Formats: sequence, structure tokens, C-alpha cells
Amino acid sequence: MKKDDPILVSIREYLESKGNYKEYDEILIDKMPFAIYVMKEAEDNILDNGVIIENNKGEPRKNPAIEVYALYLNKIREYMTMLGVTPRERRKMEHMLRNNDDDDFDDDE
Repeated sequence: MKKDDPILVSIREYLESKGNYKEYDEILIDKMPFAIYVMKEAEDNILDNGVIIENNKGEPRKNPAIEVYALYLNKIREYMTMLGVTPRERRKMEHMLRNNDDDDFDDDE
């Protein structure tokens, strides 16, 4: 993601519209692309390999990507809370995140 990514721009615009944007907010905003990337990678792993996978002994176990996904989803929520983004706005942005293409992350690799 680039600084002009629509998701990051919408976060900045929301904060500015509420008179709540400070330069130091960029620290959290800059963390968002990595958190989104990790969450998306975990989601792709779950979709590709399933919720239940086999360990090296062939025994079923929960896919560890589920925990990674949940951890980074919570990180994103934490960042949004710290920025003062309302739950309604977070839902809109989460919807945007879910509809993002993988191509959005290629710029940072």
C-alpha cells in the first residue's frame, strides 16, 4: 500500500473531518499496510489450506493462520481505536479491506 491508498486516505480524511488528525497519527497509519498485508496472507492461507490441517504426523489440527488472522485483525481494530475512528467508520473500512485485491500489496514487496 502506498500513502495515497484509498483506505489510508479515508482514515486521514475521517480524522481531519473530526478535527482529530495530528502528524503523529502517521505512526499508526503507517503500520496499517503491514497489518493488512499479514491479515490478508493469513486469510489466503486459510482459504487455500482450510481451517483444519494435518501436522507432520498426519493428525488434524487447527490451521495456525487462524490465530495470525485474528491477531492482526485485532491489531487493526486497536490502531483504529487509538486513532479515534468510530465503529461505524471501522465497519466501512473493514468492508473496503475485504474487497481489496492482492495487487494492492505488490507495491511494498
